[in-house]
Amino acid sequence: MNDNYCLELQKIAGGALQELFANDLERVLENIHDKNTSFKKARKITIELKFTPADESREVVLVNVNTKPILAPVQGVTTKVMVDKNGNKFMAAEFGDKMKGQMLLTDLEDNETSEEDNGEHIAENNNVRPLFKAK
Repeated sequence: MNDNYCLELQKIAGGALQELFANDLERVLENIHDKNTSFKKARKITIELKFTPADESREVVLVNVNTKPILAPVQGVTTKVMVDKNGNKFMAAEFGDKMKGQMLLTDLEDNETSEEDNGEHIAENNNVRPLFKAK
């Protein structure tokens, strides 16, 4: 085939294919460096050129140019939530190191009684009441 009739990828659609690829490549590289994604998952860029004859003469062909990146999904996280019911109303609070008013059972001393009764936590005879209540 004569080189004068070959399409050059970087020149197709006035350079649009090259620009689409460069944009998707940047997204792929950002995704690879995102610590919230798996390093094991492969990323992919698909380049699609769709050729459609413009009429029966088939001398003019419309070329649709498109790219599609396939990225690794962001990995989810897990947490613990405590659920309580006050009458007909359910309440929930995240269970963790920074929960306001939270205490560990190991923080309680034998027969210790707290005089604090704000609904966050109460220690009475080594029993712990709910960490929260409806206000």
